[in-house]
Amino acid sequence: MPFIYVHRASQKEVCKLNVVGMPNYDERLLLVKSCRETLPAPTRGRCSQACLRVWDSHFRWEATQERRAEETDEQRNSRLAVMAQRGQERRAEETEEQRNSRLAVMAQRGQRRRAEETDEQRNSRLAVMGQRSQERRAEGTDEQRNSRLSAMVQHARERRLNVIEGQNQHQIQTFYAARTVLN
Repeated sequence: MPFIYVHRASQKEVCKLNVVGMPNYDERLLLVKSCRETLPAPTRGRCSQACLRVWDSHFRWEATQERRAEETDEQRNSRLAVMAQRGQERRAEETEEQRNSRLAVMAQRGQRRRAEETDEQRNSRLAVMGQRSQERRAEGTDEQRNSRLSAMVQHARERRLNVIEGQNQHQIQTFYAARTVLN
């Protein structure tokens, strides 16, 4: 919801945005752009801090995208390897509580993204996942394929055992309940 920011000294309207509460980054950026274009020149420099942060982060993102478009496959692979290494080091140092918190945040973001996506976006995402899976399988060796199939068989076996265990538990509970009623 738009909010009018007023400059203290001049008591003039500075910025008509409340970008903090807006979840959608593209909407925030669009509002920030329109705000910066429509405000008179003297007040343009006194935009809200939240507005400026969105604006600055967008330009940093654009610069990063340009750098990535120019990098070679070797540079990209090197950058991704460094990022993966740093991530592993961070995860190795984190406590169980930090790990649970990080995973909860990731799950929440994923749920939010999936809740906002359209059927078309969902289908596209699933198609991409399926394509990647097929490519991985096509590149895999017989040993990797056998390992994957072995893991699938093991998971199926565990699921069946869990079902049987649940049925046995139910039968035991029923037996004791019947015995209690008979006594």
